[in-house]
Amino acid sequence: MGEFEAPPTLQELMPLPRRSRFGVWCQFLAQWVLLPVGAVFALAVALLLILSDGAADIPAGEDKIKLVVYARARRGFLLPWSRCRLERVGTPAEWAAHVERTLRDTIAKVEKLDAKYNKPRPGEPFFQRPGRTIAVAAAHYRGAGIGVLADSAGPLGWYVNWPATRQAKLRTVYLSRPAGN
Repeated sequence: MGEFEAPPTLQELMPLPRRSRFGVWCQFLAQWVLLPVGAVFALAVALLLILSDGAADIPAGEDKIKLVVYARARRGFLLPWSRCRLERVGTPAEWAAHVERTLRDTIAKVEKLDAKYNKPRPGEPFFQRPGRTIAVAAAHYRGAGIGVLADSAGPLGWYVNWPATRQAKLRTVYLSRPAGN
């Protein structure tokens, strides 16, 4: 934490207000309509490109149209039943367990990538890993609060970056790890 950083207020550590039950149900039900519609649309575009038989404008020297479809489901976009239930009727203890599980999974992924890509290079006498930052969206800690998130992150060697979190209006919590850890 910074030297001149104001300590968090009690209001900042408290859980955020619940999402409306209607909004949670709408998201849960709409995904089962929108995902198939989107998949059909993507297949129709792919089929159209394949059936065009190269009649599209192709730059000189290209033999074929290369079609690459990359879909990534953002965490938080899809709402599984367990998360729908947590959002609607989850207790603070259930939210705390969810926060801890999500935090452990995310930190494990970050550390795996860190070990893979930040290896010491031959000839370097000292190697210090750069500091890392994890952004945690409000959807993952809403019912527990930033205080629970900070308490779960502390033993794992991470801390809440309060200036960045306050700049995001407490809707995203930025966890940082000191360089070299």
